Amino acid sequence: MNFLGKIVKFLLIVAVIGLFIWLTLNLFFPEMYKKLEAQFLPYLKPVAESVGVDTASNSAPVIAERENLTIAFAQPIEELEPTFMDPETRNRLVQIYEPLVKTDRFLNISGALAMNYGQIDDKTWTFKIRPNVSFHNLKTLDVNDVYASFMRAQNFSKSQMKNLVAGMHIEVVDKDTLKITTDVPDPLFLQKLSFVLIMPKDAADSESVKPVGTGSYRFVEWRKHEQMTFARYDNYWGEKPYVKNLKFVIMPDPEQRIKAISGGQVDLLANVPPSYIESLNKSKVDIKTMPSLEVTFLMFNMNSGVFSKKEMREAAAMSIDKKRFMLSSVGYTKAVNQFVSSGVFGFNQSILGVQYDSEKAVKSISVISEFESIPIKLVVPAGMVDVGKEIASMLDQSGFAVTILSKAPEEFEASFNDDSVDLYLMGWKSDMGDAYDFLHAIVHSKDEKKSFGMIK
Repeated sequence: MNFLGKIVKFLLIVAVIGLFIWLTLNLFFPEMYKKLEAQFLPYLKPVAESVGVDTASNSAPVIAERENLTIAFAQPIEELEPTFMDPETRNRLVQIYEPLVKTDRFLNISGALAMNYGQIDDKTWTFKIRPNVSFHNLKTLDVNDVYASFMRAQNFSKSQMKNLVAGMHIEVVDKDTLKITTDVPDPLFLQKLSFVLIMPKDAADSESVKPVGTGSYRFVEWRKHEQMTFARYDNYWGEKPYVKNLKFVIMPDPEQRIKAISGGQVDLLANVPPSYIESLNKSKVDIKTMPSLEVTFLMFNMNSGVFSKKEMREAAAMSIDKKRFMLSSVGYTKAVNQFVSSGVFGFNQSILGVQYDSEKAVKSISVISEFESIPIKLVVPAGMVDVGKEIASMLDQSGFAVTILSKAPEEFEASFNDDSVDLYLMGWKSDMGDAYDFLHAIVHSKDEKKSFGMIK
């Protein structure tokens, strides 16, 4: 064996021995390994850096800081009210505000403004707030801010959280600790609490709120129905975002949104119209997917002169070809037969949906009605007119004559009291991972004279 071969063999033996020692220390003597690492790493680090070796243990990829990011949304928001629960408002305000506890994308609960928390008994929880957290106005967070925010969620006239936090009672224990008791044991207590956003006490006590929170972004400007801008909060207590300036722009027209993302006017596009996915792929726009907890459905107005009849409701259901939506979305949607998706607790696989059968729908309508076509009104949220048109064309083929009414969020909810409306295109996102919130908010009627739970 020549001299070079001997050197290579020697280095391989040294590497194997070194690997064996490293694995042995890590697996069987972790404390000793940590002490040795702490003792020798400072001496090894300069040498390693000089030859370009990353010495950070379990280091994550370095993401370059970005100055600006613009995201386009289909639907606007009507108010900057932290006690609103609609997804569009929360998408904006969670940049600014934080709750005591939060859920991640897998619905796991962890502390946010609560440094730690625990359960004393089935109905009692304690929360210790995180120290040295400042609001965007530089006021330090204290327990009174949390208490006042909770009271606003329960009592503010416009609060959409009243039912969510009903039966909860908050109490200040000391300068760092709060206690919350519930009337009955509640397995969804922490999930519900994650919706209550914390604001300064003086803001929580006022009628109108200027957006001041503890989140990673601070509020800069809001042009209603146009755009909303944020700036990174450099005194944020947690991990700071990589983007300095964030802008949300409103583009109800789907073609406008597609042109904006394809032409580089916006960086990210929410509310991607399924029918445009193929053209976006051709434009070399990256499309990222993740499992959704949202279900889109048609809701009948039971006071409607048309859909008060069960046969008419069945005919309308038989007119909707779900596979057509699946094909037009190039595989990005899935047909379901109930109001929650399969990953949500409460999903019932034994429920049988109404099967698409346009011929049967036409026959049913001709038997029920003497008219050639039955006029109906379909209300859709602003930004979802394309989906509404697709539904209308299916219903028209069965013998309905559909008029589409596009409504902004406030008008949409108000239309629930309009008995001249026959159908609503709605969506529900099960943020808690449980069917409870949908059933309580939509199905459970709080007034025997009203049809929907959302109406008080």
